[in-house]
Amino acid sequence: ALIKRADKIIPDEPPEYHMGTNKEQLWLRDVATNIMILSLAYKISGDTKYKDEAKTWVDAGIGYPTWGMENCANCDLAAGAMFVSVACHYDWLFHELTDEEKAAIVADFAVRGVDMNNGSWYDSNYLQNHLWIARGGLYVAAAAIYDVHAPAVKWFNTADQSYKSIFKYLGAETSDGASHEGFGYYTYGLTSMIYYLDIADKFMNIDYSNHAYLKNAYRYMSNMVVPGTYNKGDVMIWSYGDQTKFASLVPCRACIYCFIYKQPRIAVVG
Repeated sequence: ALIKRADKIIPDEPPEYHMGTNKEQLWLRDVATNIMILSLAYKISGDTKYKDEAKTWVDAGIGYPTWGMENCANCDLAAGAMFVSVACHYDWLFHELTDEEKAAIVADFAVRGVDMNNGSWYDSNYLQNHLWIARGGLYVAAAAIYDVHAPAVKWFNTADQSYKSIFKYLGAETSDGASHEGFGYYTYGLTSMIYYLDIADKFMNIDYSNHAYLKNAYRYMSNMVVPGTYNKGDVMIWSYGDQTKFASLVPCRACIYCFIYKQPRIAVVG
């Protein structure tokens, strides 16, 4: 399945840099996804066409002047995704990249990493997916280049301190594994949390595996994907407190804002 996805990317060219319709520049997430798919396709198959195409996308990505703009410049969702994918490309293909290609990635991370390490509006929003994703991306970038770029060692500490607070406020003893942000943001944020958890365990011997949030996450997932509920046309689960479903609401936004201002029809279940 992965190879099929990679084959569909081959005919495409990386997009030209453009400002986008919002400061987050979320179109960069597709660039990051393609870099990851192509790099992994090469590792799986050994076919150099995937390696060559991955390099093309990486060159384009690190050539873009910003990964996000304004208070999202190199420090929010787009940057988190790009850090992870380019870092994996750098690591997985390390022995097959030229010195110049490796140096270009390190130099790019060295600049953008300062912005990501400095953070943004989400710094103390410990239960917010933006912080999880930003700090997860920063940690992966640090793991990739810390041995050749000493300042990146500080990035480990920045992310460690953020995640220490994240897990504190998730409730070490009482968390039921649910997310107040809804199922979509839950899966999005948890992915970057897993990036952090894996590397933190290997590099710093930091282990949150016994935290109640992680131990109960599967329960939330199971309840949210009951057939005929989540993201089925105009009916979905609203994951605030007990399980609730409603119609007349855009499926991608399960949050208290929509509940208050769009006044959907509510039917409590469970």
